[in-house]
Amino acid sequence: MKNKQALLRLFLVIILLLKVTESKIFAQSINRDSLRREKSYRDSIKQDSILRVSRIQDFAKLEARGKRLSHAENLQFMADKKNSNSDLFKPESKYVFNKAFLFDSVYVKTFRMAAYQMAVYDNSKIEKSFWLAFGLGANIGSYEEGGGINLFTNANLELSNFFLITSDVQLNATGFGGHDEENYSILIGKILKKRTSFITVSSGLAYNNEYTIGSTLGNLSVSRLGIPILIQGYSVVAHTVGFGIHVYAFWSAARSTAGISLSLAFGRLLKHDGKLTD
Repeated sequence: MKNKQALLRLFLVIILLLKVTESKIFAQSINRDSLRREKSYRDSIKQDSILRVSRIQDFAKLEARGKRLSHAENLQFMADKKNSNSDLFKPESKYVFNKAFLFDSVYVKTFRMAAYQMAVYDNSKIEKSFWLAFGLGANIGSYEEGGGINLFTNANLELSNFFLITSDVQLNATGFGGHDEENYSILIGKILKKRTSFITVSSGLAYNNEYTIGSTLGNLSVSRLGIPILIQGYSVVAHTVGFGIHVYAFWSAARSTAGISLSLAFGRLLKHDGKLTD
């Protein structure tokens, strides 16, 4: 009898241990499933967040391509190329399709950096303009001589930061009696550009040779140095052709002249994308 009771108690203890073990295993299984689901949920949120950030960055980079610095803004940028946080590169509503992005820190930061990198690239890869021009117009000599015919030709090369250098030759028939003159000039100035037109303003040093043929004193020739001023304005009708106006003035203590001509320019005036090199 005692043996039966002892076996019964042993059996009950075994059953109890099995139940406890089963409960622990079940609890551990539930806990593992819960942890697995929680990790999957966190990973899903993280993946969604990464995907959202990536999409916002793509939008910012795409829309930053539409922002181009104006002439004045580019001069300011050239003075401080390392400042990517400049207000020159902040997104503006006219560039942004979804205006809510203007208040998104990821979008704003990405837009600024993309616009900054675009400005750096544009200035490092600028296709400089260069052209040859010639024209015909009217010349105004000194006050006692009246007017005459003006012929000119020049060569122009754009330098960095919107500067240019010009070599200009003027041939002027400035009055009666075979009175003519020549002006040879080297000028440095600025080029101001729009989409398909530009203006140059420059000055420098000129050599003036004035001569008169068949005067009462014979053939006379007088040479002098002076200051030239040149203004050119062109409308570009093709990538390599422009029509415009050429205004030239020469000043020295002994003599001053001025002329205005219609001009035709040939050279690289536009980039491959159809815009001026600004």
